[in-house]
Amino acid sequence: MLGQIISNGGFILGCIGFASLVALAVVIERAMRLSRWQKEFAATWAVLEQQLEKREIKRQDLPDSNALGRVLQMGLKHVRLGEESIRHATFDAAQHEVSRLERGLGALSTIAQITPLLGLLGTVAGLMEAFLAAQEAQSITADLLAAGIFKALGTTAAGLGVAIPCYIAYNSLSAWTSRLIDSLEHAAGELPRIISRSQSNDAT
Repeated sequence: MLGQIISNGGFILGCIGFASLVALAVVIERAMRLSRWQKEFAATWAVLEQQLEKREIKRQDLPDSNALGRVLQMGLKHVRLGEESIRHATFDAAQHEVSRLERGLGALSTIAQITPLLGLLGTVAGLMEAFLAAQEAQSITADLLAAGIFKALGTTAAGLGVAIPCYIAYNSLSAWTSRLIDSLEHAAGELPRIISRSQSNDAT
């Protein structure tokens, strides 16, 4: 049945197939990148905790290869300007990193929304083609109509077959991204308090 759907799909099914390849590429790229960032976030925070234990926070020791490291570095640049300045700097840096974390999710959401519509468009076009063929035929048979309707509904099935996994992947990646964004915002809010406590301990 799948082979028949593919062979009869035409241009619209080709568009759905191309969209599915784009979605697959986005999912793989995002999953790999988010997984790497999650590990890097944990490692970066561990470096900061080690520095706190030694009572010496050095900006140059924090990696700038990930979003959390860049947020912490931005905050540490403003240490001499006070706690409020650190807070503003870290939150601004965190907001700047959000777009990078969310990159690709918009495309995945769009594909999840348009592929069912493409499938519906293919169904309408296929039904029009089937009824036109029936109109031109000398005799209308059940086989004639069934073949046309099967061809028409195949694009709807293909569109839904792409949209449902895309929607699931989008929700999963969005939740994963939200957790990383929460980590950035937590770090942005926590860093000023950490530095303040560190400076208080040094003073005593």
